[in-house]
Amino acid sequence: QACTWEGRAMCEEMADSAMTPKDEVEKTSLPAPLSCEKVLSTLKSYAKLAFDECQRPMDDEDGSVHLRWEIYSTWMLLLCLHYAEAEAERCRPSWKPSPWRTEAQALRHVFLRHRSTRALAAVLRWLRWSHAWGSSGANAPVHKSLDGNSMFPTSGNTAEEACYERTRRALQLQGSLQAPFQATHALHPDGPLLQRERFENADLEDEQRLLAQLWTCLRRGDLHGAMQRCVDGGQAWRTALLQGMMPCADDLDEVVGYDPPEEDEEEDLMAQIKQEHTDWTELGALAGSCSSQGNPWRRVWKEQCWDTAQRHLRGNSAMDLHEVSIYGFC
Repeated sequence: QACTWEGRAMCEEMADSAMTPKDEVEKTSLPAPLSCEKVLSTLKSYAKLAFDECQRPMDDEDGSVHLRWEIYSTWMLLLCLHYAEAEAERCRPSWKPSPWRTEAQALRHVFLRHRSTRALAAVLRWLRWSHAWGSSGANAPVHKSLDGNSMFPTSGNTAEEACYERTRRALQLQGSLQAPFQATHALHPDGPLLQRERFENADLEDEQRLLAQLWTCLRRGDLHGAMQRCVDGGQAWRTALLQGMMPCADDLDEVVGYDPPEEDEEEDLMAQIKQEHTDWTELGALAGSCSSQGNPWRRVWKEQCWDTAQRHLRGNSAMDLHEVSIYGFC
């Protein structure tokens, strides 16, 4: 109850502060230096109290588990909002605006200059974290859904094997697959769309489960997790597809960054949330968050993905609905 009642006034004040429109902020006096850091430090203690409350066993009363989760989730929302503000505050001393050369540079500029963008990014991080964390504890006690003392949820199922191995062996036995070359186009990545009847049902079901896992990863902003599942599932070509959504970056872009506080568990948690639940809309916003050079032709790539999604939504399509959703998301 300390998290609920003692922090109520602070919750309302910080929520109003984080969501203040940009034009109103510009009309008022600028906040004192490191004000975001002070608020963030206070929020960390309240979030830690709420997390400890989630860990503490309680009687099996109706709503007790979900109530503790809602309290903790609310503190995490406030923490995400002010963590985004603290990130911008830490980066500004080393950042000088310059004409845009790449998309990643433009994303960085928008993130650092516009408070509404930072609020949107923070809420998206929280929603994705909540989707992953809340779904794991929806039907079980919260303290049992955590990995030891970690404030982050346990990882999901491993990737499904979807390399059409049963189909390949069946075609070999039938003598229709020339060795050592796969001359037939049945095992082409679009094989299930072109010649679905030649594929084993078990292989098609494995691919459907893999696509469902990929869609869940993308909804949670976990691009790197989605690409790793493609590799582990035997469909590395899908990794190349997902890499097309990376914003283009350049080594000549200005360097922006900061040194995070040391030995701070909550700071580590927020950094992990950012890493695990940041999709292409934020990649490149801060230094080190865009490891590849990205796709300089991403606009053309996005148009092709969108055309593919629309084409397969018109009925009589063999494409799985999750795959259509992935193309639409990209």
